[in-house]
Amino acid sequence: MVKGRIIVCLIATCLLFAPGLASSESAALDINTLPPYVPDQPPPVGIPGRAHHIYSYDQINDRVIFGGLQYVLNEKGEASQNDPDIHVLYERDIAGGPRRTVFTLPGRAIGTYSVSPDGRYIGLRSWVDDDPGNTALHIIGGEGTEIVRIEHVWDYSWSPDGNQFAYVTGDYQGGEDGGDVRYTGVWRYDFRQRRSTKLQDAGQHVAWAAFDRAVYVLDYNGPNRSPRVWQLNSTDWKPQLTALQSIYLSPTGRYYYHPEMGEGPFDVYDVATNTPRFATSSLKERFVWETEPIGWMNSGGNHLLLVTMSNPFTGQLDTRPHTMMYDLDTGTMVDLELQDVIGWKHGTFVTHHEGKFRNEKAAGSSSHQ
Repeated sequence: MVKGRIIVCLIATCLLFAPGLASSESAALDINTLPPYVPDQPPPVGIPGRAHHIYSYDQINDRVIFGGLQYVLNEKGEASQNDPDIHVLYERDIAGGPRRTVFTLPGRAIGTYSVSPDGRYIGLRSWVDDDPGNTALHIIGGEGTEIVRIEHVWDYSWSPDGNQFAYVTGDYQGGEDGGDVRYTGVWRYDFRQRRSTKLQDAGQHVAWAAFDRAVYVLDYNGPNRSPRVWQLNSTDWKPQLTALQSIYLSPTGRYYYHPEMGEGPFDVYDVATNTPRFATSSLKERFVWETEPIGWMNSGGNHLLLVTMSNPFTGQLDTRPHTMMYDLDTGTMVDLELQDVIGWKHGTFVTHHEGKFRNEKAAGSSSHQ
């Protein structure tokens, strides 16, 4: 049995952008490479730089999915925890038009959500309002119909073609200082066969990579609670323990990033040598203030989007966030001069600002070695 410690404030856990955007071989953000988002406190209303935690961009249908607890807290503040909108998932076309209801879950708070790479399905996690350990994963098909529901899911990841998803199950036990999750397995669901298959017992987080079609599984049960990563090839699904420290691999598989989530500082590693790139470069000194990954761009290279409160020119704490594009192949960092990036398509970035969604070109005013 594998145990993992979580802190429960307003939510049991949130899979980000979760997941949390889903991966796609076209030009979009690789959402499968986004780590779970577990805030330790409610965000202030309209906090900039956090849109990628709240809005999931569907590149196929050019729409945005949003709703649930994180959306309500961001729009209405901490006092809105019991707002009816925490039970509702919405969509809106990037081109404009009204907000439309996709799905409603009375009595259950909606956590994180993401669209499958082929645009056919929406995955969302929920929990009972007064029981954060009573979690479930819901797969929503056309016309807002629930076609799959799996209980006690704590993480999930779409396959690159959208025909399957991998997920992690666990049992939650509450406590005064939070709670424990006893993780019970890593599974694979196939829409064509309409059934789940257990892949292995150990695992806390999962990501399905596009470059090799393998499922990568992460837990923190190595020596001194160090990370362990398994690779499960889609040919035989046999787990192979790797030397990697994280599962958030770049589209080419050459790099991976380690998010800062109480499990070590943010950094980007070279897969071939398993050595850090960011921490050993001059960029480390310039981006010390609240720098976190948004996600990899499926742009044919190894481009990682970051949001930072560091001023890219001075390295000092800034009053506004900056969206940066880190090119691992050249070792440069470019300020896109955009706020609240939630997606990328055909050379333009999808942004959210003051309640509106836009397709914007990056200014790219600065670059740093």
